[in-house]
Amino acid sequence: MRQTLAIVALSVFTTLFADAALASGRLCTKFESRPAVQTVVQILAKKLSYSMEQLCNHERILDIQDEPRRFFYQDSGQYETHTVITLHYNEYSCEYHYNAGRSQWQKEYCYSTW
Repeated sequence: MRQTLAIVALSVFTTLFADAALASGRLCTKFESRPAVQTVVQILAKKLSYSMEQLCNHERILDIQDEPRRFFYQDSGQYETHTVITLHYNEYSCEYHYNAGRSQWQKEYCYSTW
């Protein structure tokens, strides 16, 4: 009987926890403490014609990854940082490079993960 109650309690807890994670955007909760990255994800959602909630809970996206990368610009003679957001799907991934200093997308491409 105790084992059955423990299993039921665990099931209820798991269900409630999963619902809370979905409500806050299961893929984007990791960006909550990093407002600069969260802003770039919001800009990407708009670019892709999604709301932030739609992007962060998209059923086909397995993960959203961010990575800063520095690129040399000959026009300024300086290195500038891109925030690279990668959307990982099951069969491919897409990278979106945003240069916050220039407030523009620099490049984007998708590649097969097979």
